[in-house]
Amino acid sequence: MKFDLDDHDESVQSSEVPRWLLSYADMITLLLAFFVALVSYANTDLEAFKDLLASMRDAFGADKTGDGYLQKRDSNKADPIEVRNTLKVPLTSREQDALKIVKQFVLQKRLNREVEVITADDGITVRLKDRLVFDVGSDRINQSILPVLDRLAALAHAFPEGLSIEGHTDNTPIHTDRFPSNWELSVARAAAVLRYVQRDHPLPSKNIRVVGLADNMPLAPNTNDENRARNRRVEFVFKRNPKIERRSSAR
Repeated sequence: MKFDLDDHDESVQSSEVPRWLLSYADMITLLLAFFVALVSYANTDLEAFKDLLASMRDAFGADKTGDGYLQKRDSNKADPIEVRNTLKVPLTSREQDALKIVKQFVLQKRLNREVEVITADDGITVRLKDRLVFDVGSDRINQSILPVLDRLAALAHAFPEGLSIEGHTDNTPIHTDRFPSNWELSVARAAAVLRYVQRDHPLPSKNIRVVGLADNMPLAPNTNDENRARNRRVEFVFKRNPKIERRSSAR
């Protein structure tokens, strides 16, 4: 008796392997190739890959939050860089327009994790994390922050009542020839910011003051690195009405 092994194998294969599995295997192969290409593209040009992801988030109406998950965008969600307190005195159109320019620029440059805007009746506070403005233990302004300072200087013209530039540190002691303590460091940083603003965007000096507060007004307890990083900051405080005393709760 003679057996045709080729015909036998073919019949076994066709009976054991469903036809849909072949299409499924092809699809898996294509998906694998697609993700390999994505990884390769991301490693080659990280910024372009981030732009691609941003475009995909916009297209699907989602925001990147938390640990990188895509979540449904809440159209009623407040501006991520702004904390707005209840206002008894609404912002004027001039104040709103000037503030909008700053916020749009911050969002455009993706600095909303480094810059915070607090709106209150007594004034507008723009808070900059120190790592954005200065290197550790230095009062030399980073060049990358200058465009932000330019827009904040322009914002000052919309709030002629006064501007206070405040330097804040954490409670980690500093002992150098230039900065014997955090008091000198906080004052020097605030003064450096004012010096730049006045050089390129002169403002009436009678309405401006520089304040060094060291670690006396922390935003969080200096109990860990994250909190200490939050406490190290430079603040632009734009006065809305000099007769209204600034409340610490608006900070």
